[in-house]
Amino acid sequence: MSVAALRLDLSGDRVITAAQAYRHYRVAVREARAAGIPTVRRDVGPLARSRAGRVTFLVGAGSLERSPAHTLRHLALATTARLEVGVDPGRWENEAGRTAALLVPDALWRRDDAPGGAWAVEVDTGRYSQRQVRDKVRAFGREYGFSMWITPSEQRAATLRAWLADLGAVAWVRTVRWP
Repeated sequence: MSVAALRLDLSGDRVITAAQAYRHYRVAVREARAAGIPTVRRDVGPLARSRAGRVTFLVGAGSLERSPAHTLRHLALATTARLEVGVDPGRWENEAGRTAALLVPDALWRRDDAPGGAWAVEVDTGRYSQRQVRDKVRAFGREYGFSMWITPSEQRAATLRAWLADLGAVAWVRTVRWP
């Protein structure tokens, strides 16, 4: 991969961690900066098996440079899901981290085989209650028919699978790597 591919994908993904950029594109932070891709560092809380610490994010849109850590982390987790599942960036809309978007998915995976034209994608960092998950699943089911849930924790993935099964939800739970 290359800086050009990273820049192109950031136009849709919007945010990626430096670790993800290197892992998926083989682009180091200094190369990204030299190419004019903005970078920001934020202190993020612990997530899954990772400890709290400072994470470097590469951002594709200038307004995101001022975003709080939780917004950047949410966007980066959605980006990781797209990369790990192998979805073409043209079929993925990353909107994670929007304010007051309680029953709106974090991303959409545009699919020809989906009844609503897309699958709803939701990032869960372990803070949603069972009731919140239920409400989201119902809303996504009405609009899209299918949802994909992303979490960086195997333990949380098991909890989500159990909750979704109890609801009879048509959903897929995917554990992704962080950062």
